[in-house]
Amino acid sequence: MEKTWNVLKYVVVGMMETVALGSMIGASIFLSSPGGTLAILLGLVVGVLGLVIYDGWKV
Repeated sequence: MEKTWNVLKYVVVGMMETVALGSMIGASIFLSSPGGTLAILLGLVVGVLGLVIYDGWKV
């Protein structure tokens, strides 16, 4: 149970960081384009997966 909680903690932190970063990148690249939302979602998915794979299994 504790391992699960640690992984969830990493995922939540990673999501918050990725949303902030993805929003800035997406807004600057696709400022007036529907692709901005897609870029943010893609950044979120990649960021969370990367964080879980890199950090999640070390806890």
